[in-house]
Amino acid sequence: MPFIADTGQPLGPFWKRAVVRLSESWPTPLLVPDPLRDLTLAPQWVWFPDLFAHVAERTAPPTGYGFSLAETWALARYLGASSGVDDFSLARPWNDLDSHQKTILSDDWGVGMASLVATAVFQPPSGIANTGEWLKRSTGVATAYRAPRKRGPAKSPDFVFQDAQGRFHLVEAKGTQGSLKALEGQLYDGRDQKWNIRFHQGGVEGVRLVVGTRVPLEGDGCLEVVVGDPPLDVELPDSRDRARAWLRRVGLAGACRAAGLPTWASALLNVEGFGGPLREEASRELKVRTLREQSPDELVGRETVVILPRPLEGRGREWSLELGMPAWLLYALLESRDLDATVAELPAQAERVSALAKIREGEIISAPTPNSLYFRMREL
Repeated sequence: MPFIADTGQPLGPFWKRAVVRLSESWPTPLLVPDPLRDLTLAPQWVWFPDLFAHVAERTAPPTGYGFSLAETWALARYLGASSGVDDFSLARPWNDLDSHQKTILSDDWGVGMASLVATAVFQPPSGIANTGEWLKRSTGVATAYRAPRKRGPAKSPDFVFQDAQGRFHLVEAKGTQGSLKALEGQLYDGRDQKWNIRFHQGGVEGVRLVVGTRVPLEGDGCLEVVVGDPPLDVELPDSRDRARAWLRRVGLAGACRAAGLPTWASALLNVEGFGGPLREEASRELKVRTLREQSPDELVGRETVVILPRPLEGRGREWSLELGMPAWLLYALLESRDLDATVAELPAQAERVSALAKIREGEIISAPTPNSLYFRMREL
């Protein structure tokens, strides 16, 4: 569970208070899923590193293009953006930046918070993936009504979740640093986008959500997440093995890209998996990206060091930032004889760890995303 209800007592450094509520257009309170209703009953504490892990995974393209987007740049950029108060908000100097830079943060945090909320609502999802890449490989289950665009009404929803019952849920994410009225306008635009996907088989369609996030400045309240209305005719699920396998493979590919493992991402999106030269290159990449002395539970991924202009949460200014995946999971993929079967058996990594286990010896770690990506910080 990526949220803890506020009981009036602060939880300590790196815990930030946010509000989750339903949009004004939600059809009726009687149709609110219990996990979502629970989030709206009280302000919620969010573990800040969890947001970073979800931002990194959701914004990393699953496919390789021959270049790197330096997926850790956003983590380094936003680490010092949060204010030092309990309310989830931006430090006041952030308001002086160019509007383009502010828009990028709003988009990224909007995607990350939407992913966190959906992870909580679907408790836990058995998979999460980029919608566009999943559609390319799931034509028998779902297709776009019209040629997808990057913007406007023809844009596909940002990502697709699958729950433990086999239903596919679509989520469109929005974000702003403007007013709540501006956020409601974004939610309205998102309604067209969430309906751009057609399901061809009965019993596989879940809910279609628009999740918007307003990121305020320090002193202007706390971060607010607004969840938009779903359809009213949700059916019971059937299992669709091929679409399920590809959702997991596309999701894991995105996590591998975020962890700096592009060959692994390519292999996961390859019908033949880790065959031929991909296997040798993936093994080499694994050695290059090993972060520390190897153990089955250790992370494999990328690391960067940042020096912040001010101390972070009462601690130091110099930090190591890591994005990684568990070594045991990567070895299971590499050694698999049937990649689809192995992917289907991998446990969804949505277990919540206690606050005390998250801060030890100067090390701060997120809970895993549904695709097993971790974000870890170490004070240097």
